[in-house]
Amino acid sequence: MIFALTAPLGAQEPLPTPLPRALSGDTVLVDGKVIRLEGRHCPNIRSEEGLEAKRLVTAMLTARHVECFYRQEPDGSYVGDCRVSGSPLSLVRGNSVAQALAKRHLCDRYGRS
Repeated sequence: MIFALTAPLGAQEPLPTPLPRALSGDTVLVDGKVIRLEGRHCPNIRSEEGLEAKRLVTAMLTARHVECFYRQEPDGSYVGDCRVSGSPLSLVRGNSVAQALAKRHLCDRYGRS
């Protein structure tokens, strides 16, 4: 999905689409769903490292174009990633959020990804 302003036909003004937001370094809220970033496990949000990871994700999600992809797991949880372009952080332009966390060594790898 691409997050952008959209409006039904005949509407006078665009209706805002809820933007994804960081809940922690490895968890984002997308379309009202809590999405764990695929392959990443970040330190607790109460630690300095966890706060730094959340700040990076928050900054990335302010990009002009954010695309988030996710799937529902058998246990009902959601797993996915977001890709950004036009980010204020030129080092992460066009990268996935999970990849940026890995490049900066902010979060551990888990699973098969």
